Amino acid sequence: GVACNSGGWGWNVMYPYNKTLTEFSKELRKNMTPEEKHLWYDFLKYLPMTVKRQYVVVNYILDFFIPTANIAIELDGSQHSEPEARKADQERDRDLLSMGIKTLRYTNIDINSIFDVFKFDISTTLETIFNYVLQNHNNLNRIFWRKHVESVIKII
Repeated sequence: GVACNSGGWGWNVMYPYNKTLTEFSKELRKNMTPEEKHLWYDFLKYLPMTVKRQYVVVNYILDFFIPTANIAIELDGSQHSEPEARKADQERDRDLLSMGIKTLRYTNIDINSIFDVFKFDISTTLETIFNYVLQNHNNLNRIFWRKHVESVIKII
């Protein structure tokens, strides 16, 4: 069956999700890869906004999802370098983008070798999104968004 969960731009955006994947996503949360643990415990856990781990959207389980920015973060192991896997990842990214979710993709090698560059990339992406929202949306809670921008800038 399909249900809905919420997230996105600080309002309640409802994303459809496949209920049959929720148990598997819970198992994935309990059994994170070393790279997922590194990213979670050494960076994402400390962001000033909610970050969801192994979050189900439609028929996909996102490694990490930041609802207030509509950002999915995917960590790709070596199997993602295969042509079929790359094609599937591109299709998945297009599907997510059609729902307004931008995917940031990094390899496990990136996490293990250039972690600071990776953190900077995520932080600047979040800062750009939050500044765009502040400048282009009149009907939002400006204090809420300004707090996010200032918190992300501190992390950089």
